[in-house]
Amino acid sequence: MAILNVGDYVLVADDWVGVITQLGFNPKYHLVFPLDRSSPMSLLRHESELTKIDPAFNNLLTDVYKEKDNG
Repeated sequence: MAILNVGDYVLVADDWVGVITQLGFNPKYHLVFPLDRSSPMSLLRHESELTKIDPAFNNLLTDVYKEKDNG
């Protein structure tokens, strides 16, 4: 399991991409905000459902979701 930090992009088991907004609820649950804005708030997910995305893709993911919001 990769070490997760606030601000990391993750692929959630439900097939959506999100960014971690807060760590450590009970201590293996984390708040994840969906980048596609399918939810207006962060969602609680167990760390076993999260796959960390390589930081090399952070700028690409940010640009894609910004373009989606503006387009």
